Amino acid sequence: MRSSEHFTSGPYVPADSSLYDYDSYEPATELVDQEKPPRWPWIVGVAAIVAAIALVTSVSVLVTRTDTNNLATPSTSTTSAPPVQDEITTTTPPPPPPPPPTEEPPPPPPPETVTVTQEPPPPPPPATAEAPPPPPATTSAAPPPPPTTPAGPRQVTYSVTGTKAPGDIITVTYVDASGRSRTQRNVYIPWSLTVTPISNSEVGSVQASSLFLVSRLNCSITTSDGTVLSSNTNNAAQTSC
Repeated sequence: MRSSEHFTSGPYVPADSSLYDYDSYEPATELVDQEKPPRWPWIVGVAAIVAAIALVTSVSVLVTRTDTNNLATPSTSTTSAPPVQDEITTTTPPPPPPPPPTEEPPPPPPPETVTVTQEPPPPPPPATAEAPPPPPATTSAAPPPPPTTPAGPRQVTYSVTGTKAPGDIITVTYVDASGRSRTQRNVYIPWSLTVTPISNSEVGSVQASSLFLVSRLNCSITTSDGTVLSSNTNNAAQTSC
C-alpha cells in the first residue's frame, strides 16, 4: 500500500517590486575615506636620480683632470734604438787643394797726372774808324691824301615775302626815313618799301604779322648796293627784321 505525500505551503505573498526598481537606485551619499598613497617612494626616486647625476658629473670631471695632467706633464719613456746590423759607412775624400798661382797679379797703374794749361786772353780788337755822320733830315712833308667825294645817301628796302592765306589780314610795321614807326594793314604779299634814312648809321626795322595766324611770312632789309642788313626766313605767322 502506497503512502501519499502531501506538501503544504503557506499563503502566496507577491514580491515587492520596489526592491527591483534600479531606475530609482540612489548610491550612498556617504563617501568612504580612501587612504592616500605614501609619498616616500617619489622622494626616494628623485633623490636616487640626483645622486646618479652627481656621480656621473664627478667621474667626468675626474677623468678630464687626469687627461689634462697627462698632457701637461707627459711621462718620459726610454726607447732603445734597434741594434745596428751590417752598417756600411762611406767616407768621401776631401777635394784636392787649388793649385798655387803661377803668375803674380799685375801692379796697380800709376796715378794719372792732369795738367791744366790756361789759354792766353784774346788780343783787344783793333780800333775802328769813326762812324759816318747821319744823313741830314728831310724837311719835305708827305703829300696830302686825295680828296674824297662824299657818297650819296644810302637807300634801304624793306621786303616781306611768303604765302598769304585766303581771308587773312597781313599787318606790316616799319621805321620810315625820319625814324618814326609806320603801320600798313591788309597788305598784299609780296610787299616792299624803299626809304632813305636821314642817318646812314641807322638800319631801321620791319615787322609783319598774320591776324588769324594762318599765313607764312618772311622779311629782309637790303641796301641799294645789294647788301643784306637783316633777314628772317622762319616762314611763320609773325616775322621781324
